[in-house]
Amino acid sequence: MRLNVYLQKAGIGSRREAERMVAEGRVSVNGVKALATTPVEAGDEVCVDGRAVAPETKPLPRLFVLNKPIDVLVTHRDHKGRPTIFDLPSLKPPKWPATMPRVMNIGRLDVNSEGLLLLASDGPLAQAMILTAIVIAMGIAAFVLALTYRSFRLTTAEEVVNDPEDTRVSKLTDEEASSIDEDWGTNIPRPDTDQPDELDALPGHEGSR
Repeated sequence: MRLNVYLQKAGIGSRREAERMVAEGRVSVNGVKALATTPVEAGDEVCVDGRAVAPETKPLPRLFVLNKPIDVLVTHRDHKGRPTIFDLPSLKPPKWPATMPRVMNIGRLDVNSEGLLLLASDGPLAQAMILTAIVIAMGIAAFVLALTYRSFRLTTAEEVVNDPEDTRVSKLTDEEASSIDEDWGTNIPRPDTDQPDELDALPGHEGSR
């Protein structure tokens, strides 16, 4: 197993952070200072800062809540030297002693905003919570869009735009509209067929034979 993967599974930090610890000479394998290419086999003793670590002894994940102030970046380090959440007194000694786990942020807040921010001591847990939040947000957005589209269809399904007959009727006066209503039933043409009607077969009717 690669050394950075082993350290990540042991809860030391991300793979990039593990590689940085190895480059700083803080990691040893079987008492020998490790390199980035040093493999870890079953039974090997891996130590960080002289303390033995292993995935089997990895502590349970922990969650912390931080009140992020304004003008503080949510990142581990900034190349412009601007303050980050890890420069806050609550995440530095003595308030955050060396016995406390290394934490990583779950999600982000804008530099100009303030509020509660979750921190996790386990990288996979933080990633899982971020992905879950994204999926939930996408699901809610899709649900709202579906409701909006359905409401639009229901309100416009029976709507007729620029109908010429409606335009003509709307321009009629009240007398003309009443005349149309009275004559509506009398102007329906009867079908022209050669078959005799029921009345033609009644005795005394002009059409009877």
